[in-house]
Amino acid sequence: MPAFLRGPSRFVAPLFAVLVLAAAPATADEAKRTVALVVAKPDAKPDAPVKPDAPVSAPDTKENPAWDSARAVHRSGFVVGLALGSGVVAFSGYPNDARKVGLERYYTETGASVGGVFSLWFGGALSDWFTFGVGFTGGSMPLSEQKVSSGGLIFHVEAYPLFTLGSRWRDIGVMFNAGTGSATVMPKDSETKLVDGGGASLVGIGPFYEGFKLWKIKGGPFVEGSYMWSDTVRRPALFFGWRSSLYTGI
Repeated sequence: MPAFLRGPSRFVAPLFAVLVLAAAPATADEAKRTVALVVAKPDAKPDAPVKPDAPVSAPDTKENPAWDSARAVHRSGFVVGLALGSGVVAFSGYPNDARKVGLERYYTETGASVGGVFSLWFGGALSDWFTFGVGFTGGSMPLSEQKVSSGGLIFHVEAYPLFTLGSRWRDIGVMFNAGTGSATVMPKDSETKLVDGGGASLVGIGPFYEGFKLWKIKGGPFVEGSYMWSDTVRRPALFFGWRSSLYTGI
């Protein structure tokens, strides 16, 4: 029997040493890499990525002016308004007949004279400084040598641009009327229309003061420049008078 078989213990020790050296990392660098891989792959699953917090908007610290957010106390609720005045008025034009328009022999001119006007409107005070309504207006020239009249439907708007100044400034306003109407001029003893402005346009604008109050009614003087026109009539006017409004919400 060979000699190396008779001493197996002498062979086992060297073989074990060879196996250990083969299984160990060849160099220190490989050992470091092995440790890094183990650390980089832990058994536990990594936490989900943390999302950044959503930006928080800064609270709106802007405050509305006191006059805009405060409860309406000067004008509110349903409104009924009435204006009465007089002034200087003039009418000119033609009959409402295409065969006569533009011909000098059919042209009539009243000249400037004293005239009266009234306006009545219904609406609402949307705030202390703005009112809107609809109504009608009419007027005449009582001192003219002819029978003269005019009237129409209007949209009525009032604004108080100086309201933020307080005190009496809150009662100074500007009104604007726009609508459609008619104007006629006839002889005193006849129904023949010398001027017939059917379907005429109408505008009026002017300042007013509403500083006098009795119960729920506020009133004061006004000035209005007014103009009516169509293919067959021209009617400029300047009125002065008194106006009053009933506000159900004050």
